[in-house]
Amino acid sequence: MSGFGLLGVLLLMLGVGSGVMVFKHHVDEERRVLAQLRTELRDAEVLEARLRAELAYHRRPAYLERFAPPLGLVPADPTHLLRAADLDDWPVADEMAEDAWIIALPSGQRTLLLRRPAQGSRP
Repeated sequence: MSGFGLLGVLLLMLGVGSGVMVFKHHVDEERRVLAQLRTELRDAEVLEARLRAELAYHRRPAYLERFAPPLGLVPADPTHLLRAADLDDWPVADEMAEDAWIIALPSGQRTLLLRRPAQGSRP
């Protein structure tokens, strides 16, 4: 009986040892995956920083100025804003003239800009 007990203990230890080795293998594999994900995350953060820097560069007014002439755009100027009441030939009713502004668009065309009525006032 003691031979069977010793064999059982050895088989039990062999089973536990195998389980520990399988568990260690899985843990090592998960560590490798985690290290790879950390590397990919670091690379993605570097790429994001580079793309943000490029976006900031391309949003600079000096950079955008180069594209205005081919598109027919002109810089905005405070003189482009006029009150509708200041123009005699513009077809705007007198009561609307106080709340309307003529603005010049970047294309050079003009448009009428109306002020939204205040809360509780009549339209």
